[in-house]
Amino acid sequence: MNNVTLIFNGVTDNPNYQVNVKIYDDCKLICSGVSKCGKITFCLATNKAYRIEARLLGNYLNTSFYAGKYTRELYFNFCCCYSIRRNIIFTLRDYYYNLPIERGELILWQRQ
Repeated sequence: MNNVTLIFNGVTDNPNYQVNVKIYDDCKLICSGVSKCGKITFCLATNKAYRIEARLLGNYLNTSFYAGKYTRELYFNFCCCYSIRRNIIFTLRDYYYNLPIERGELILWQRQ
C-alpha cells in the first residue's frame, strides 16, 4: 500500500473547483472523496488496476489506471470549461431623453 496523489490538470488553477472522485476495484467502490485545488491523495494497493470516476461542473471523467510499486502521482486531463448558455445584450439609449437608439444593441457571446 502506498499513497497515490491524483492531480487533475485544468482544475488546479482555481481553488473553488472541487472534483468528486470515486475509485473502484473490480466494480466495488473502495474509496471516494473531494479534491482540493485539483489534488486528492488515496492509499491504494500496489500493482493493481483501478477505475476512476470524477465529476465537476457537469463534466465527467471515467477511465482506468494502474497503480504500480513506484506510483506516487497520476495526472488526468480534466476540462472544466463551461459554455455560456445565453447572449448578453446591452441596449444603447440616448443620454438626454433615455430613448433607445435604433440598432443600438451590443451582443456579447453570440451563439453561432
